[in-house]
Parts: sequence; C-alpha cells; structure tokens
Amino acid sequence: MYVLNRREELISYYERHGYTKKGIIQHYPLSLNVGIPKLEVSLIELIKHII
Repeated sequence: MYVLNRREELISYYERHGYTKKGIIQHYPLSLNVGIPKLEVSLIELIKHII
C-alpha cells in the first residue's frame, strides 16, 4: 500500500495495525493526471505480512 508522506497520522494508524514501512519512497505520479499537489509530496510503501 502507498501513503502520502505528509499524512503522518495515517502512517501511524497503519503502523499500529501491523503495517511497516518497506523503505521504498516514490515520487508523486504527476503523469497520471491526478492533480498537481501544492506541497511537495511522495509516496511511502507500507506492507503487512499476514500469517
């Protein structure tokens, strides 16, 4: 799952529910015509291992 790096409260929520940061950071996908952010943002990958 990818979460915007500016959404620290959302990242904390997912970490409390078993997700961990994988360490992969990607640029915001401007080429997909999803809008231009007013602030510089990137995407952080989170992963959850299910047993």
